[in-house]
Amino acid sequence: MEEENSGEPILAALLTLSHTQFSNLARALASDSLFRLHRLRGLLLSPSRFLRTLTYIESLSLPEKTHLIARLLLRSLHRLTHHFMYHGRAQSAGAFGGVQDYDAGLLLFTLCQLSDSQRLRLAEASDWRGVVADHVAQEALRFSGLGSGEWAVVAPYVDAVVKCRCFIEAAGDGREKGEGRAAAAASVVVSLGDAVVDGGGGGGGSGGGGRECVICKEEMMEACELPCSHVFHWICIARWLRKNNTCPCCRLELPTDDVFCEIRRLWKLVVARSRFDPRGDCNPKNPFNYS
Repeated sequence: MEEENSGEPILAALLTLSHTQFSNLARALASDSLFRLHRLRGLLLSPSRFLRTLTYIESLSLPEKTHLIARLLLRSLHRLTHHFMYHGRAQSAGAFGGVQDYDAGLLLFTLCQLSDSQRLRLAEASDWRGVVADHVAQEALRFSGLGSGEWAVVAPYVDAVVKCRCFIEAAGDGREKGEGRAAAAASVVVSLGDAVVDGGGGGGGSGGGGRECVICKEEMMEACELPCSHVFHWICIARWLRKNNTCPCCRLELPTDDVFCEIRRLWKLVVARSRFDPRGDCNPKNPFNYS
């Protein structure tokens, strides 16, 4: 739905946070915003570095540029949802491969934000540095004048996330929808814990398969437990998670190294969280209990 593609689900999800959680989130986002400004200032203070980064961006194909923006979006989503979402015991590996890619992603996104600017459209590529410098200076001034309002920090961050998502949807080739299957992140698989299997038929979790592994249908002596508490043979679930990032029983989605699938997973959880009723245990529309 259109409203689910806007910033409304994020804002609604943030309203379910406690005062302490929201304050911690605002501090974390303020720190990240300052870090981004610091990285952009570093590019602007070195004309050769700025030109090198711009040349690198221009050398990329449209799908590669979309991937840069997608990784920036994923990084932002992880920070926005850290205080109320399950990310697994280890985050997905869909992070930036290095400083160059991160700086290039920041610069590319900034240029996208300025794409409607008449000054940028009329400027030669050699003058883009001055246009970006003015934008960064305005952002720094705006940020320094925020005062104590926590929403004044969070709202622009949410707006940037929505703009990132709109860009990759407009420029993508279909993969940005995160359709299809993806393997679970390797870091998540290796962090899974052992489970004690008893003979009571409970299987270590709600709706579990008792002493029988639901994948191979054989009795379990040693087992692995997923975050949803369902248990399986280690070898069975390892093979399953090489192709799927979901629990075979309840379809809980685990973090994945596929950037677009991970964005889809987090966005779905944001939408679910936005329907969460903090006055009860869990909204019926939300299949997860985040309390």
